[in-house]
Amino acid sequence: MKRLLRPVLLGLCLLIALASANFFFKSAAQATRPVEFDLRGPMGVPKGTALHAPTLAQLKSLTALQSRIGDTVQVRYNGLTGTPRFMFSYSTYLSPQSSSQPEAVARDFVSRNREMFRFSDEDLSNLKLKSRAYVPDIGATIMLFEQRANSLPVYHGEVLVNVNRLGHNRLTVSWRPAASANPSANLVYDIYRAGSVAAGDGTQDPAFTPLTTNRIAAGVSGTSYTDAGLALGHVYYYIVQARDLSNGKKDSNNTGNTTVKFSAPTSNAVTPTPVFAIENFEGPSPNTRFVPPLVDSGNTPNQALAAFQHVSGIQVNGGSTSMMYAPDFSPSEGTPDPVGTGHGGPSDFSTVIGPLTLTSTSLMEFDHLFKAEFSFDGGVIEVA
Repeated sequence: MKRLLRPVLLGLCLLIALASANFFFKSAAQATRPVEFDLRGPMGVPKGTALHAPTLAQLKSLTALQSRIGDTVQVRYNGLTGTPRFMFSYSTYLSPQSSSQPEAVARDFVSRNREMFRFSDEDLSNLKLKSRAYVPDIGATIMLFEQRANSLPVYHGEVLVNVNRLGHNRLTVSWRPAASANPSANLVYDIYRAGSVAAGDGTQDPAFTPLTTNRIAAGVSGTSYTDAGLALGHVYYYIVQARDLSNGKKDSNNTGNTTVKFSAPTSNAVTPTPVFAIENFEGPSPNTRFVPPLVDSGNTPNQALAAFQHVSGIQVNGGSTSMMYAPDFSPSEGTPDPVGTGHGGPSDFSTVIGPLTLTSTSLMEFDHLFKAEFSFDGGVIEVA
């Protein structure tokens, strides 16, 4: 028993001696090891500017950007790096309209605002386009740039930039200021948008339900909002509601306005060869633009003829002009009109303008005049 105890005691003494040596005598690597610091902090990953406040250079860059675009820029910061996580404006673009390619527009914006991103010249030159995608519904090209150092990708070092296809694919929604009986009211506006509504039968006003999922702006203080990044030629529907920040109540007895207004972005660009040349009715040439063609009736409209006609000598605003003419519709009064009786021909006739090819940038304008009798039973202009 004694023989076994001595080796055990000897091994235990050696272990204690080695542990003491390790405690009192540290290696060079252990002696220079930096103090560990958890960036997440006691409350987890920091958000906003809790860990890194914007530098003076960043604030100056932001001020310069706001001065260039004439509007406030909303910035959401990355709490770990102190760089912008999101940058946007509620009412305008962050860069001027350009005919350059989307990648060039994106790189120019990042370069002009490099201080905001804390980028050096080397950082900019090492940005690599990782992926890009075009989204036709909003007319935007979405590009993801990757930061690289020594030809290696930086972990999570990515910059996402959205570039709209055209500077004019936008709509400005405006409204009259709301009023409140609350003397301390602080009124703001929330804007909702829908890309389509129920078709109905053509007699109902368009309608949709304002929800958080279709709200595109909240807390707008002015009386207008520019909705950018829209698809050219697509109809959009809007609802604007007023809200009192002092009590959270909405307009219309706290139910919220539901009146819908709608429009579509169009282009003011003119193609070299218009799809439909400007035409008036002063000569016979427009007659053949219709199917069936207009009947040339000179300056004497033929009310007995069930057809659209081209007539001259029509008095408008004190002057004489030529126009497209439809006979007096009075089919219930009997036979086609003998001169001066006031009776008319059958009303079930039509004509089609064309053929022509329209594009998303085409503009159509109708200038029409109805001179109707007391019991005029109407007419229809249909665009198909």
